[in-house]
Amino acid sequence: MSNKSQYKAYEKYLYTVGIAIAILVSTNAIAEPLRDPTMPLHEVLVLEDEVELVLAAIADVGGESFAIINGQRVYEGEVIKGAKIEKIDDKSVIYSHKGKRHILNMRLSLIK
Repeated sequence: MSNKSQYKAYEKYLYTVGIAIAILVSTNAIAEPLRDPTMPLHEVLVLEDEVELVLAAIADVGGESFAIINGQRVYEGEVIKGAKIEKIDDKSVIYSHKGKRHILNMRLSLIK
């Protein structure tokens, strides 16, 4: 094979790979909902079957942990907006909603 034919084959290969990557990227972009660029990064997009919970703080007073979620103080076992608070750790809250378990994490800028 001459250098010219090798170059043409390599060029065709790169073109095919480029088209394949473009298709994969565009398909992935279509499948995911777009995030509002003006929304703070710690807020998440809420889907219809999910509950919107915003974790503001976690504290432990006298060995009893509580969290501030959506501006309300909640303890383990309590229900807020249909979500049951399962466990409150020092950096996260585990809750269940509609049979699924979820985790709310403190923002990194607030964790020491």
